[in-house]
Order: sequence, then structure tokens, then C-alpha cells
Amino acid sequence: MSMSAYTLLPSPSPIQAIVVPGNAKCKRVADKINFAGFDVYPIRAPTVPSGSERIRIILHVHNTRNDVEQLVKHIGI
Repeated sequence: MSMSAYTLLPSPSPIQAIVVPGNAKCKRVADKINFAGFDVYPIRAPTVPSGSERIRIILHVHNTRNDVEQLVKHIGI
């Protein structure tokens, strides 16, 4: 999975989103990341416009640098 296929939406908050177009693909990628132990959520059409489906990531104060690095690895950045 290559990050070049996805867009990280700009956000100054701990809530981040990566655009993964397509309901099925967004769900599949989120499931893969969830299986790796990360609590991410697919946000799919019609909640967002078709083609802008995304995976919601929430960073918490208890997340370590290693947690974030492992998440990035599983996303494929």
C-alpha cells in the first residue's frame, strides 16, 4: 500500500484523515489497519461525497512515537 495513492487532509487537530477513494477500498484499508491493532474508522459515502471517502485517525496524548511510527508503517506512508 503506497501513500502516494492517498491524500492526508490538512488538520491542526489530533483528528486526522487520509482520503482513500471508494467505499469498498476505504473499508478494506481501515480493516487492515484495525487488524494490526489500531483504532481507525472508515468514513464512507454518503457521509462524505463519493470519491472522498477517508480513514479517520485520532491521536491521543498516550500514543507514543513508536505507536505513530507503527501506524504510518501499516498505512504505507
